[in-house]
Amino acid sequence: MKQQLRIIRISFLVCAALAVGAFWAGFYFGNTQPQTENLVTEGTTEIYTADAERTDSVTEEEEEDTVESMTALSPDKYYLKENGTYLAVYKGTSESVYFDTDLKLTDLPSDLQEEARTGIEFDNLEEVYGFLENYSS
Repeated sequence: MKQQLRIIRISFLVCAALAVGAFWAGFYFGNTQPQTENLVTEGTTEIYTADAERTDSVTEEEEEDTVESMTALSPDKYYLKENGTYLAVYKGTSESVYFDTDLKLTDLPSDLQEEARTGIEFDNLEEVYGFLENYSS
């Protein structure tokens, strides 16, 4: 019995030592990606690693193009327009109906009726639903 208890204790100590060693090795060897620094020179952004090796160079014009291209990711606008005697919701510049509503054009005040003929713009569907809720009977 004493021999078994001794083997269990030694096994536990070995396992604990291996776990601590693996944990320490993960912290010590785990950060293998080089640190980067941004250096800005006239008209060019250069990115260097900690070893001072040049990895990338971007001109201001390229950077502006990248920022401008992000507008393509912006969500579509929604438009509430006259569709016969009722109003319909259109998504973006599409001419096809996104969904029909039960709201008649004549249920709107006269100034909104004129605006609905050309299209009332909304940034998202929540605004559309809020508008429809306010003017529904």
